[in-house]
Amino acid sequence: MTCIKYFEIMGEIIGSNISSMVREGRFNRTDICSKIQKYSSLMSNEWMSGKQPDIPYNDPLCRMAYLYSTVPVNANLVEYVFEHDHELESYLDDIQAKNGRVSICAFGAGPGTELLGLAKRIENRRLDDPITLNFVLLDQVNEWQESLIAIQRCIDSRFREKISINQRQWPLILSVHSSTIDITDMSNFGNLGNLFGQDIHILSYILSEVFDEVQKLRNNITKMAEYASDEARFLFIERNQPGWKKEIKDMATQANITLSEFHDTKAYMGLDEQRAHLGKLFEDVGRSPRANWDAFWVVGTKKQS
Repeated sequence: MTCIKYFEIMGEIIGSNISSMVREGRFNRTDICSKIQKYSSLMSNEWMSGKQPDIPYNDPLCRMAYLYSTVPVNANLVEYVFEHDHELESYLDDIQAKNGRVSICAFGAGPGTELLGLAKRIENRRLDDPITLNFVLLDQVNEWQESLIAIQRCIDSRFREKISINQRQWPLILSVHSSTIDITDMSNFGNLGNLFGQDIHILSYILSEVFDEVQKLRNNITKMAEYASDEARFLFIERNQPGWKKEIKDMATQANITLSEFHDTKAYMGLDEQRAHLGKLFEDVGRSPRANWDAFWVVGTKKQS
């Protein structure tokens, strides 16, 4: 039986957040669930608006709505990409065999969605030895750190309870770090090599989030590639909307990155993921979290210098 279930973990984290807020007298449960519903609707409308989304991630109730409505399906998409991109997963295995660990950096990664998806994919592979993963999350919203810590804690606790207290028997050994960064403006950093010298760089739904500042993002991806090691991978995952494939091609050309073929994917979450795993929260919010995607992915490889 798989230890990691997206809806189950999100239900646990959100439930703990709600209990804390109610205990502190900041809100009551009914108001919190109503806000989760409203923010979930707002985020969906903003992402489909055809312009740069205006989403108040500084509001803890908005972040809870993101955990509820978006993290499970986006984590499942990351899992799907690694499962179906055999070259990318083979590269991850080669790095693990060569270095004894894999370093991954996720940009604009919010609460750690990519970490959750990777963890489930690695668990489901049933490898003989654990993958040691050094995971770095970079996002402009500092408060996402509380969710990242909670996700790591949930992963570790499930492995400990259902597999063993001995980490060497786990499928995945995690080292997680985060830093506050504006992906469109990195001028105040002294040594970008400390951030960008990773084996795999994940940019999931970044272009459609920054939208109006794509040119700045393009310039900074060029810097990322400059500091990355030869053969480092850049995984782009994006909504299947007009213009984004061309933009990624332009970014890759400027950054001297060779792209794989583009892969379109339109699918539903795995059958083992059920919204009912959210428990009473699903009933109280009164809105179904998203469970399907229409996206594409492409993998870039830094050309050898």
